[in-house]
Amino acid sequence: MDTVWHQSWEHGFPAGCRPNWGGFMQSACIGMHAPRATINMLPLTDMRPSDETCLYSTLLFVDTQARKLNMPCACITFDQPLWFKAVEITKAAALNNVVCRLGGFHLLSFLGYIGSVMLGSGLQELTGFVYGAHTVEHMLAGKAVARAIRAHLLIQSALTTLLLHQITHTSGDAGGDGESSTDDDVGDIANLCTTVAEAECDYDNTDILQCAILQKVDQQLQCVKQRLSASSRTATLWVKYIYYVDVCKMFIVAERTGNWHLHLQAVHNMLNLLAATGHTHYSQCARLYLQMMFDLPTDHPWLYDVFIRHGFNQCCQ
Repeated sequence: MDTVWHQSWEHGFPAGCRPNWGGFMQSACIGMHAPRATINMLPLTDMRPSDETCLYSTLLFVDTQARKLNMPCACITFDQPLWFKAVEITKAAALNNVVCRLGGFHLLSFLGYIGSVMLGSGLQELTGFVYGAHTVEHMLAGKAVARAIRAHLLIQSALTTLLLHQITHTSGDAGGDGESSTDDDVGDIANLCTTVAEAECDYDNTDILQCAILQKVDQQLQCVKQRLSASSRTATLWVKYIYYVDVCKMFIVAERTGNWHLHLQAVHNMLNLLAATGHTHYSQCARLYLQMMFDLPTDHPWLYDVFIRHGFNQCCQ
């Protein structure tokens, strides 16, 4: 669907009227997902959140409530600074029926790690054409999340569109082996983008995204990226940037649709950049979190079934 969205800049929508990535996904996709979460106020513990006594009291309360509801286990979400302490407490206190999840919003601090690795690349100056200087600093630090996501999506879209131009606007001999499209291919792409724009589809149960032309474009796009990466270290950096933004989009899709396996895949893809940018706390916690969640089918099969069948993992707070 990302490839269709990038291609729809020229095909499928009037010029300049393509919706942003979130709007496109919402208008083009339908499917059965978890309902909206219900928010209820629970008793407040009048203590410092980082206090181990406070965490222990909270975990005991959650465990007690789960037992009253005859739930085999309870799931509670913590942000990174508290998550590691909560995991240690559940192990020490033998609270085997409580599963601690790592908060998704804190995991999106991955945006700040993208800003760290792209320092000096021109990304800050490029973003400054749209946002103010102080705002850009917060965006690249991963703090102004909504603005940072929009900026990264716009920049990634522009870069990918330039790469797609090398495929669809070159002759058969100009783009390298397997990197150019024929006129028939361009027509097929336009028809596909128009079909997706005009009709909502459940893409989990349809073959529209398995069509040959879309797979061909994906393969050609990978060939262009590999060729540019081999020719320049600067191109390698920007190709990596496109990949990192794809990881963020994967994580957002997983959280909004309750796709548990996609969530774990996105967190797994974040690990390398977490370690490379020196954020050891997040790197260690994310790796431990993945190991615990991979053991979920064995340790807590009921909770795993709830995550897989009903997609309730995005609303367990």
